[in-house]
Amino acid sequence: MNWDAIGAIGEWAGAVAVVVTLFYLAMQVRQSNVVALAEAERDFWTTWHGVVNRVGVDLEAASLFQCGLHDFQSLSQPEKLMFHTQMCGPFNQAEIAVQLNAKGLLTKAATENVLDNVVSLILTQGGADWWKEQGQGFAVYSQIEDWRKRKDRKFAPATKLSAFQSETAE
Repeated sequence: MNWDAIGAIGEWAGAVAVVVTLFYLAMQVRQSNVVALAEAERDFWTTWHGVVNRVGVDLEAASLFQCGLHDFQSLSQPEKLMFHTQMCGPFNQAEIAVQLNAKGLLTKAATENVLDNVVSLILTQGGADWWKEQGQGFAVYSQIEDWRKRKDRKFAPATKLSAFQSETAE
């Protein structure tokens, strides 16, 4: 065997090694993307549950939330401010969900779940009144409005309970 043949075999082996390495790297990137998606969803749902728990663990806060969903206009100014703060959590999370979904870091199903929950809040009388006053301040206003219009066809107002509403809500 001459040196030219050995050189050709070496080049061929080098090319095969490059292809195998590229294939391996592609698989690693794909696996890394799966892990990033899982971590983003886990972090999102951890924060979402924190938002829900703020309303659910305090009887006074839960009572105010129920009253606000029922009749926002009857709340005093301080109560409206507290109710607004309670409502901002889920709607801010909806903004984050839409952004993460656009980047491929939150599944469509998870994003739709969040949108279902926030829309169920504005399908109540008090939630609808709050949304008319405050909704346009959210970056995802148009997405939530589109989702609400789709859901209005499926649900009568206040018939779908969200994670924030008790089964005794009207």
